[in-house]
Amino acid sequence: MAIYYSRLSLVSRSRGHSVVAAAAYRAGTRLHDERTDQAHDYSKRKGVLSAAMQAPAGASWALDLASVWSRAERAEVRRNARTARELVVALPAELTEVQNERLAQDIAQYLVDRYGVAVLVAIHQPDAHGDDRNIHCHLLMSTRVAGPDGFGAKVRVLDDRTTGPIEAEAMRLRVAERINTALAAAGHAEQVDPRPLKKQAQDAAERGDFAGVVALTRTPTRHQGRAASAMARRGGASEIVVDNAAVRRDNVAVSAWGAGRAQVLRRVTQTRAARSVRASSLNRGDRLRPRNGLGPLNAFTRATGADAELLNAQAQAAHETARVERDASEQLLDLMARAANQHASAIQAYLELLNRSGASAATAPSASSSAMYSWEVPSRRSEKGFSGARAARTSLQHARSREEPTRGRFARAVRRADRGPEELVHPESLRPPKWKPLTRRQWAEYRRSQRAALRGADANDAQTRQVEVREADSGARAAHETVQAAQRAPVDAMHTSETAHARTAPNALMPTASLFTQLDDVQADLARAMDALVRGMSSPSYRPSMRRRPAPS
Repeated sequence: MAIYYSRLSLVSRSRGHSVVAAAAYRAGTRLHDERTDQAHDYSKRKGVLSAAMQAPAGASWALDLASVWSRAERAEVRRNARTARELVVALPAELTEVQNERLAQDIAQYLVDRYGVAVLVAIHQPDAHGDDRNIHCHLLMSTRVAGPDGFGAKVRVLDDRTTGPIEAEAMRLRVAERINTALAAAGHAEQVDPRPLKKQAQDAAERGDFAGVVALTRTPTRHQGRAASAMARRGGASEIVVDNAAVRRDNVAVSAWGAGRAQVLRRVTQTRAARSVRASSLNRGDRLRPRNGLGPLNAFTRATGADAELLNAQAQAAHETARVERDASEQLLDLMARAANQHASAIQAYLELLNRSGASAATAPSASSSAMYSWEVPSRRSEKGFSGARAARTSLQHARSREEPTRGRFARAVRRADRGPEELVHPESLRPPKWKPLTRRQWAEYRRSQRAALRGADANDAQTRQVEVREADSGARAAHETVQAAQRAPVDAMHTSETAHARTAPNALMPTASLFTQLDDVQADLARAMDALVRGMSSPSYRPSMRRRPAPS
């Protein structure tokens, strides 16, 4: 059976890869890397069936395998550049070698036409120690457009995070279409499907292909790669090889288990088909308007894969339980409908009799009421009771009609009373302003204005402190000069008095009444100066001057 496999990968310098070495290995030849001046020789490699280049029209230089990949290396300057992409495709084992070669060339031409790149087509035969059906091709394509004068712009459609996955999925579909076309042209009925196994199994279950469901209910294995394959050839066992072996054993067990359960799925499908035929034979009106308002039961989805039988049995039991409950509900609804009809007839007869009781006491009840109840001709006392009952019923209806508006007014009054204290506590003028989020620009302007206001306040404070310091310093100096003048005044007065007395009366005594008066004045001035000095120094804005006074000469 033909299977589908394709893998798209990158050749990147960040991983230590060289596109010249990759091309030499895929083609099984010797190539020289002009960028690193290094030769990559894989001419002794076995298993290469064919290797050829394909390029756009007008880029004949790209058909030279010996030079095209060296030019691809020189076109990239970054140390982590992506120099090539590789698409590995599994070719159908049902086709011949020539047919597979034409198929690989067709896929390569699609890549050339789609992206305008140069493509190396290398077909490898199965490994001697592996599956003999593993014939595959390596499509090594450049990451730049191949033009007439060399490599041009990068092909970014595969690198983009949005368009890259879409292009990769479209590439998988186009490769599958070409493989199916080649199989059909060769006369094979097998077809490949690029979709995941889960979706394929779901489609097979819907078609009733139970054998396909069993075959597709398996876990896919992981690609081993070069390192794991080389380790396996040397006799070692890597983690991927061990995991793949365990997956294959599980798949075999699941296939054996599923083959025995395919008959169960077939019977279930036949039962569902029979039920759908019975449902379609019903009247369209009955299906659209089910009796008593109960619609049809929802069909449950059948499970596939492991433990599918147990899950389907549980779902079937739940479905049958729901059906029994639905039938019981329909019977209960029918019984309730009949009882409601009987009670409605009795009430209608009672109301008719109640309405006719005031008109004629001898009027007989209706036929329907007579059939259900044995009525007697109402007496005068029963007529009075009927009239009282009718009046009470009218009063009750009137009271109920007035109850709803009264209840609404009471509820609105309660709400207004609840809002009153809140409005008194939180009037409109005291409510905080509505919070509004600010943009980044508004926040920046707000912080800028805060910093400017802070700088202005600091400058005003500094200026005020300087003025206060100057005033306090001036007051202290004035007080100091007054004290010094007061200290010198007695000495000057004594000297003046002595000089005058010596001139007038050398032998007279110095102290006189005028001298004592002057001393009193000087002492008063000294006391005032000291008070001024104390007040200036006790002021909170006083800052002593730190300037050094010149030393007295």
